[in-house]
Amino acid sequence: MPKAAKYFGIRRDRGVWLAAIEYDGIRIAVGRTSDDDFLAELRDRILRHMKAPRRLLNFPSRRLQPIELEAARRLIRARNRRGRSSRYRGVQRVADDRWSAKIEVNTVVWTLGTWPSEKRAADAYDRAAVHFSGKHEVNFPSSKPSPASPARLRSEAWALVKKDTSSRYRGVCYDGRPNRVRLIWEASIKVDARSHRLGSYENERDAAIAYDRAGIHFFGDRAVLNLQSSRKLGPATPTELRNLARRVFKETTTSSFRGVFFEQRTSRWRAEITFESKRHFLRRYDSAEEAAHAYDAAVVRLGAPSGWLNFKGTRSTNRPHSPFAGRRPSR
Repeated sequence: MPKAAKYFGIRRDRGVWLAAIEYDGIRIAVGRTSDDDFLAELRDRILRHMKAPRRLLNFPSRRLQPIELEAARRLIRARNRRGRSSRYRGVQRVADDRWSAKIEVNTVVWTLGTWPSEKRAADAYDRAAVHFSGKHEVNFPSSKPSPASPARLRSEAWALVKKDTSSRYRGVCYDGRPNRVRLIWEASIKVDARSHRLGSYENERDAAIAYDRAGIHFFGDRAVLNLQSSRKLGPATPTELRNLARRVFKETTTSSFRGVFFEQRTSRWRAEITFESKRHFLRRYDSAEEAAHAYDAAVVRLGAPSGWLNFKGTRSTNRPHSPFAGRRPSR
């Protein structure tokens, strides 16, 4: 299971820590690195520059120097560059616990997969070196590595990583964000270098089936499936799968409104909307209806599709609880 975050605004994703700020109804991505303590302190410095309330800080008692967002991002990039080197030939760190291997042959660079340890990645380089005529210098001269093609090494690396992660299915990952309500399994599929979200699911197997149905939609009989029984359900587009996942979720959740859920920690109704890859936090409210109207006002303000509205035909933003009235979110 993914490691839990100990700081507010910090979450784990694919072996690294991500920092984000939710303030004045807008979510700002700060950056990602392997050190959560560093990110938590840097996040506080940005909030101090923004003159945010002390309740949003992880270290309210520390006297931290304020810093602008772009300057903080430069510090993160510099820190990540320093931590990518490896003592082995053809190996580079790509995450806190992930190492990539590459080999260059006749000016062509072959990727050899992403491995769960530095030594495994170095061994993959050596096996590829033997595969390509054996003229390359290797990391472990005393050993006799078995030759392997880049395709085979990538397949082995993927199998190892999936064994070490929280899901055994292709296209499925665990979402460990602490702000998630209940849905924890995310399904996605990559087609022509573009990743398509397929929805969030309580059940890991359901997320795998969603991946399979999307695969059938995009690739037909050539689709590589997690479960052969998925073919009986037939193909489905990413939009259809996301809508289906949302309908299933709303049948069991505390609110029937889109973009609204009950937050146990505060005993209030929370509204938020994600549009054009940016998530907007729309405050917390005393009733689900108020939160739903705030969500609808955000749909109008952002120019989102009218099909997202909870109350059809309501296109006005002139409501006292509009999330864009300039009020700060209550905590």
